Amino acid sequence: MYGKILRAALSGAVLVGLASPALAGVIRVYPEGPLSIQEAVDLAAPGDTIVLMRGEYYEFVYVEEKDGLHFAGDGAIWYAPEDMAAATTKDSPFATLLYAEANGISVRGIRFRGGEEQVHINGDDAVISSCNFAHAYSYAINVVGNGAEITRNCIRHTGMVGIGVEGDAANVRANKVLDVGGFGIAMMGTDLTIHGNLVRDVGWWRHEASKQASVNKDVPGMPGIGILAAVLIFGAVLIY
Repeated sequence: MYGKILRAALSGAVLVGLASPALAGVIRVYPEGPLSIQEAVDLAAPGDTIVLMRGEYYEFVYVEEKDGLHFAGDGAIWYAPEDMAAATTKDSPFATLLYAEANGISVRGIRFRGGEEQVHINGDDAVISSCNFAHAYSYAINVVGNGAEITRNCIRHTGMVGIGVEGDAANVRANKVLDVGGFGIAMMGTDLTIHGNLVRDVGWWRHEASKQASVNKDVPGMPGIGILAAVLIFGAVLIY
């Protein structure tokens, strides 16, 4: 009961210019407290919005069974904790800044720094937009689920994969992926769309996608799959 009352009080205090037919709450988190991001997640109901106000945050966050939870940044920079081992707890078991197991999770306008992974979502209809990612050890974005929308993000200095998606009907558009040790964009599924991304200075390929992917206007830093296919076709024509 106390949690419901507190959530209602916080939501009523911070609703600014947002309307929802379901009367979803909005909870603002400040670097100085009183709530951490994880505490705000624990307090939130499915469909609520958590707004990270301007400043720096240092924590790993775990979301479970809260469909439609939205994260928005208002000048926020979200770092991995300095002591990553100590910060990985039972309630936040992964060295990932935001690890979510729920459908309809959205993340917008937040800067992420450090961590093994930065945003990992297991669930359908994930939306990640207008975020800035840097210095992830493995993945900046890793989504396992159908219907992902990943647009207008900037990803830099990532160890393995800039954007990874495993699922059908994903849409990856207008992202910048720069200086990645492995794949710029790696996708597995059907009905995939990869359009208008700037991908360069990657260790392996600019993108790797399973069949039935529509790929257009990607700018390579190294020869990618599309270029290799064009070379093979041209060579076959010459032989013929």
